[in-house]
Amino acid sequence: MRVGRGAAAVGALVAALAWGVASDARAQVVEVGEGEQSYALGGYLRAFSALSHPPVELPGFERPISQTVNLLRLEHRAAIARSVNLEVHNRLAWVQGPQVGAVGVGVTPEPDRSLDLSFDLVDTDDVTLDHDLDRAVLRLYAGDADVSLGRQAITWGSAQLFTATDLWSPFSPYELDTSQKRGVDAARAVWSPFGPSELELIVADRGSLRDLSGGAKLQVFGRRLDGFFGLAKSWDQIAAVGGARAEAGAWTVHAEANLPARIMEAEAGRDPEPGIQLPRATIGATRFHQDWIATAEVHVNGAGAGDPDDYAQRLTDPDLVRGETFWLGRYYAGGTLAWVPTVEWTLTAGSLVNLRDPSALGLATVEYELVESLALSAGWAGGFGRSPELSIAPGAPELDPRSEFGIYGQTGYVQVALFL
Repeated sequence: MRVGRGAAAVGALVAALAWGVASDARAQVVEVGEGEQSYALGGYLRAFSALSHPPVELPGFERPISQTVNLLRLEHRAAIARSVNLEVHNRLAWVQGPQVGAVGVGVTPEPDRSLDLSFDLVDTDDVTLDHDLDRAVLRLYAGDADVSLGRQAITWGSAQLFTATDLWSPFSPYELDTSQKRGVDAARAVWSPFGPSELELIVADRGSLRDLSGGAKLQVFGRRLDGFFGLAKSWDQIAAVGGARAEAGAWTVHAEANLPARIMEAEAGRDPEPGIQLPRATIGATRFHQDWIATAEVHVNGAGAGDPDDYAQRLTDPDLVRGETFWLGRYYAGGTLAWVPTVEWTLTAGSLVNLRDPSALGLATVEYELVESLALSAGWAGGFGRSPELSIAPGAPELDPRSEFGIYGQTGYVQVALFL
């Protein structure tokens, strides 16, 4: 499948519009009123084009495979009263090219929601154009307590590459849109019960009464050490989660763990039987310097397959399909290095390694800020490992991954990003 002339035209138009307004991009932000009643409009536009070469030729697709994504997000923020705010986001996504399923680049699924506020403008085999109301949250402030009602982004934990305790709206570390997480429908209350602490209560919609989720987390803040502990019902599991983060000079060390227990039979897929499951945990460190930042993490994914021979079945596991985790295997290490030699240039390199296969995914990007709020970038993501085997079975092809990152192939991309 190849990008057609329409995709090229849209990409050229996006670049032209971005260049035309970038020199005065900040002036495009709408601000009305001040004080107790005000309104502000911001957002961003990302235009992304990629060319991928899978390790095997997929039925119905010629190599290389191209994909184009144009993503527009408008962020509306209104102060209604002294202690009442409203935030609404419009998310318009135009995609041409195939979707890669549960693994790959840009695979974070939309959260399951009982209230569907999205609609398709175009939906064909080659092109999709859809609009989603990805934020619609009312925030109430009363003293030390904050209450948020509606569609919002919620984050637990501090891991950068391998999230273990981010139960509510995690996204893949190689997601295309890294500016904003997708919103989950929830009621959330946060307040300080004592000293430098924060108690957070959540009730989250998962699309059905059976999957209704919720949790409580207590976090305590110190001068150099923060820690948290929480309990949550997430999908069909009860999870005990905890973590800590410590600062020592230019270093920040973090650790988090998730011990789940399945409390009900799975409706579909091959989830384990009810009972205590293997834990998920991450330990990492970040080093800050004047012009560079380095992060390294190791991860145990208890939900993953212990044997690469089970990867084919793992691809259909509900936790992977729902976006709870993004990993096929069990043991990982990874790291990233971001270098900013000048104000305009940012160079980033990284690697994620499956220690059991073994296989690895290499990542590299170069970003140049032409003017304030307008950036151009080019990048590469390449998988290394045993190549998958594809057999054409009667009715449907069967893929044997053999290694996790060996199925990724090689992808190069360019991107234009305009922030308002």
